[in-house]
Amino acid sequence: RGMTTYCKSLTSLSILKSDSLTDDAVMAFVSHYRQLLHISFRACPLIGDNAIIAVARSCPDLCKLDISGCERVTDAGVSSVAAHCPKLTTFTALLCSAITHQSLQLVAQRCVGLRELDLRVLDKLTDEGLQEISRAARRLTRLDVGICTQLTNCGLQGTIHNCRELTSLSISGCVRITSCTLETVGDLCPRLTSLNLRLCEKVTDQGIIAIAEHCLALRVLNVSLCDAVTDAALTAVARNCAALEQLNVRVCNRLTDVSVCALADGCRNLVWLDLSGCTHVTDKSLDQVLRQCTELEYLYLAGCHNVPPEAILRYKRRCPRLRLCAPAHSPQ
Repeated sequence: RGMTTYCKSLTSLSILKSDSLTDDAVMAFVSHYRQLLHISFRACPLIGDNAIIAVARSCPDLCKLDISGCERVTDAGVSSVAAHCPKLTTFTALLCSAITHQSLQLVAQRCVGLRELDLRVLDKLTDEGLQEISRAARRLTRLDVGICTQLTNCGLQGTIHNCRELTSLSISGCVRITSCTLETVGDLCPRLTSLNLRLCEKVTDQGIIAIAEHCLALRVLNVSLCDAVTDAALTAVARNCAALEQLNVRVCNRLTDVSVCALADGCRNLVWLDLSGCTHVTDKSLDQVLRQCTELEYLYLAGCHNVPPEAILRYKRRCPRLRLCAPAHSPQ
């Protein structure tokens, strides 16, 4: 009652991890706030279709909606959003296991301004479903299908052919994806600035090199836990992606000082670097990184047992602003 009295101009509502928020409460609230543009009910397990239908019918100008973790929401709720919220630009449905591609396709068809879609951990999302969504959402700039484990090269390549304006793509944990998908991404999405390949175990140097040679504006790259990645891939990134700011190569055990030195030479705008678990990296290459990457603020070295304690102390003295996560054997 207090909010409805004093917050007449409210345009954004975010509720996180509420075990008590119910459909009835949401229905009563949104009836007073037709001007809401951004709504997030992240990890509110009691929220279901009635709440989302009320939001859709009450807030026709809605631009951003996040229902992550609302596992009671089904296609009925999402279809209502498609029918009543034509201005939607960003839709996030992480861990919404009851949603299928049918309602997501409706959102893509009717919300013509849709630019960002986050469908992480949707167990029911198949190659065919994702391609149907992408045919109606050709102007997407950000797509996250992390841990959608049914997806294969076929589904991702078809999607990339439809969505050539992508600047951000995450296929983290899509364990069936191989380098041929990355070759398609490189060919068709040259404006890509962010790519997350964490735990894509079948990705090899070939795919990373294709990205490096075609996506020259890349700023964020995560290839952590990609066991097949070697110095050849990282050297290609260093040679071509001078704008790179964040790099995660955690537990890429085949990397050595060769590629880290190449990074120091070619990626001098690095701000965030995670080399944790890269056991062949030594202080020889790290000295060069700290000399040449003057913008570096975060450096993660946990598990880099070939970096001696005295080197860690040296880095702390030389770069007092650097946030350093050091190997377990180094002094605190």
